[in-house]
Amino acid sequence: GKVRCKSTGHEMAPTKEVVEAYLSGKKYLKARAKIVGGEYDFDKFLPSIVTSRKDPTKLFCHLTKKTINKVPEEIELHVNGRRFKARLREKEELDERRKKKSA
Repeated sequence: GKVRCKSTGHEMAPTKEVVEAYLSGKKYLKARAKIVGGEYDFDKFLPSIVTSRKDPTKLFCHLTKKTINKVPEEIELHVNGRRFKARLREKEELDERRKKKSA
């Protein structure tokens, strides 16, 4: 017989070593992050980061023009990165100047 993973559908031998190796492996961890990512609130990054038009399984950052996987850790890394922060600062300064101009 074989053991089947409910979340990924992967089949493996029913031994402790094989199952533990799979659960600590790269493919399982990525698949699990996507499942957990479904519960993650991506709306807090709007309007800068939105769902990608080319690939709905990913996100797109309008500030850096980069496509990001829908993995919470990757999004946090992107948002805390220096490029994103610099572009966000530039955008906020531009918005302030526009507001002053129109007032």
